[in-house]
Amino acid sequence: MYRATRILFGRAGPLAALLALMLYATPSSVAAPPSNDNFADAAAVESLPFTNVVSVGEATTEPGEPGSQSRTVWYSFTPQTDLIAKVDLGGSDYVTAFLSIYRADSAGLAGLTPVASGWYGGPFTVKLQAGKTYYFQEGDAYPYGWVSTVGIHLQVVEPPPNDKFADAKAFTSVPFSDSPDLTAATIEPGEPMACGGSFSQSVWYSFTPTVSGGYGGDPGVSGVAVYTGTSLGDLSNVACSQWWGLAFHADAGKTYYLQEHGGGMRLDLLPAPNAGWSYSPGDPSSFDNVSFAHGNGYWDPTITDWAWDFGDGATSTGASSTALHRFAHDGDYNVKLTVTTVDQRTSSETKTVRVRTHDVAILSLAAPDKGKVGKPGSVTVGIGNTHYPESVQVDLYKITPSGATLIDMSIRAVGVIGPKKTVTFPFKYTFTSEDAEAGKVSFRAVATIQNARDAAGDDNVATSFPTLVTK
Repeated sequence: MYRATRILFGRAGPLAALLALMLYATPSSVAAPPSNDNFADAAAVESLPFTNVVSVGEATTEPGEPGSQSRTVWYSFTPQTDLIAKVDLGGSDYVTAFLSIYRADSAGLAGLTPVASGWYGGPFTVKLQAGKTYYFQEGDAYPYGWVSTVGIHLQVVEPPPNDKFADAKAFTSVPFSDSPDLTAATIEPGEPMACGGSFSQSVWYSFTPTVSGGYGGDPGVSGVAVYTGTSLGDLSNVACSQWWGLAFHADAGKTYYLQEHGGGMRLDLLPAPNAGWSYSPGDPSSFDNVSFAHGNGYWDPTITDWAWDFGDGATSTGASSTALHRFAHDGDYNVKLTVTTVDQRTSSETKTVRVRTHDVAILSLAAPDKGKVGKPGSVTVGIGNTHYPESVQVDLYKITPSGATLIDMSIRAVGVIGPKKTVTFPFKYTFTSEDAEAGKVSFRAVATIQNARDAAGDDNVATSFPTLVTK
């Protein structure tokens, strides 16, 4: 080439030499499209894993090609067995790189059925059928984008090592946790689905505790079933995870099989349940149906049985966290609650309940039959008390057609006295012209125990017969 250039330059001058250089140099400087630029020339993937990176600067998009992207390349793969594959755009140099996966259901571009697609990121997980040909289209997602190279990484996703019952992952100590990738997990023929479960993937664990007790996981544990047995054919269900988590009893030295089908595996020795409880009213009497309730502001969904011992010979058991009980006599009672969980954990709490019946009554209310304006009249209230010494307040009201008016108040100590006996609260009232205008007035007494709750307040109010009032 150098000699020809000299000859041209010598005979025809500089212009002819320049033309000769362009003639020889141009073909070697033009970049060609990638060899797998067109669908018909898709690069065949022979085995997995497969990795490739290609420049798409000179790639084209052929007529009829699916999508609106530019500068595409193609790969094809025909698996010999059913498999799950992960595909990513590893090696691509810009975020607008895209990947589309198709299944060839008939010849040519028109015979492609979309399987999956996405922009740079991934990976994309797809199920591939044996004997079917799949095409992988890569390029720039925009007609005039910035992608110059695109890469592809295609690999088989293998089932987890504990996919089969026979390969259950063994452990003996807790806490234990595992987060298996179930993408390629399978279901074996004859595999049980306890508690109404329906799933297509699972993994297995075997757990042989060194300590007997309740085992389980927090509310995040789901998709777990627990069995005993030695093979798929003789498994017996022990427990299943619920919406609140997992709890089951395990005996030391015995092997339990845990089937996990979504949600991850977490297992620990569960603590004793909280048996705290409360009661109302807080100052019960022998007149009250006392309400007992387990909880103290929390709730444990694993508790399934509540047993109350009220300390007076009475008990209450069952699946309710509340109970009602009336103590026949005053006294101090050691009330005990024992709670039991679904996995047989138990716990108890005992409290002393002081039963004290405070009760006074208005046994008499005496008022004059007649009254005269400006003249005082005597009103006497008789208080009965057969339980405990009390400090009693008596409020005296005047009742007229216009309403009730407090006219006096007295506080006295009232000791324990015999039935039908009373402690007298005397009052004086001077009748007014307003009473005379009304023509009559009644008196109402209200008795209140200070520093205690009256157990039977219905007899703490009394109203006298009307007193006729004149001027």
